[in-house]
Amino acid sequence: MSQKNIILIIVVVVIIGGISYFALVKKPQPIVQVQQSPNQNTPTPTPENKIAAWKTYKNQQFGFEFKYPETYEVVVETNRSLGHGLFFVGLRPKSWTDTEQFKSYDESATLLGIWVDVMSFNEAATQAGFEKQNGNWVLLGRQGILGEAKEITVQKWKGLSGITSVGSFQKGGGYAGLEDSGRAIINRDNDLSAFFEMTPLISEEVFNNLISTFKFLN
Repeated sequence: MSQKNIILIIVVVVIIGGISYFALVKKPQPIVQVQQSPNQNTPTPTPENKIAAWKTYKNQQFGFEFKYPETYEVVVETNRSLGHGLFFVGLRPKSWTDTEQFKSYDESATLLGIWVDVMSFNEAATQAGFEKQNGNWVLLGRQGILGEAKEITVQKWKGLSGITSVGSFQKGGGYAGLEDSGRAIINRDNDLSAFFEMTPLISEEVFNNLISTFKFLN
């Protein structure tokens, strides 16, 4: 075999070896995804967790309590003359330092009010503006506008809840027209009732969650 052929064979072997090396060594490796374990110390927020963190207002005289967001403060008035019971407790933002900061519905400037009085279920329903029409509950609003209403059960007590149209005033005065507002009643054994009214400036979610935490103590 001539020297020229030997050199040609060596070159071919080197080329084949190089190709085989790159095919094996540089072969793409499969991508392995590593799943991160969830942080067990950070529970997922739920509505129940939020409500559990709320403050609790308890009234021993009339025997009831409820939870409310910590961003609000409680306003209590024992001489209320709005036609809803003898005792009143309301909520307003902590940032409101006096009644002149907001003009709406009544002089106490509360976003949500609760009246408690000795009253039967039917009396409380009528007082709050609920009535039955064609077998269904409705809630009377301003200018004869009817709002939807439904029967509810809170703890073990029956009640009613609904949304209707009310007249409202802007901050600093001035009539703003009709806006949606919530009302509800909870009745204890047909002898004691709690009447709830929210203004359009408080969310329906907060309103419903507060009602769900209300309970008579005796």
